[in-house]
Amino acid sequence: MFQQPLTGFPPAAWIGILAVTLVAQIMGHSVFNHLLAVMSPLVVSMVILLEIPGAAVLAAIFLDEQLPAGTYAGLGLILVGLAVVVRGQGRRRARKASLDVAGGPPPVLGGN
Repeated sequence: MFQQPLTGFPPAAWIGILAVTLVAQIMGHSVFNHLLAVMSPLVVSMVILLEIPGAAVLAAIFLDEQLPAGTYAGLGLILVGLAVVVRGQGRRRARKASLDVAGGPPPVLGGN
């Protein structure tokens, strides 16, 4: 289809490809699992959304890629959404802490 050879590389190239693949996978999963242990899963999933626009910005910086304006607009929207989620998580955590100090949630009207 693309007429690019998939064989015939020297063993050192295959070792390099294998090493890069394994290290990237192991590091990626390890960091992801660590973040899930210390942060809210909602925040972690939102941060993952930064991967693609972040890669595009790095390509613009280091590889002189010309990015369309929509890329920057999309990055801005993701950052705003991430800020909303992180602030909401902080408020939720603060409210929960205040309820724990007060002895639980307020009584329900008409309830037991």
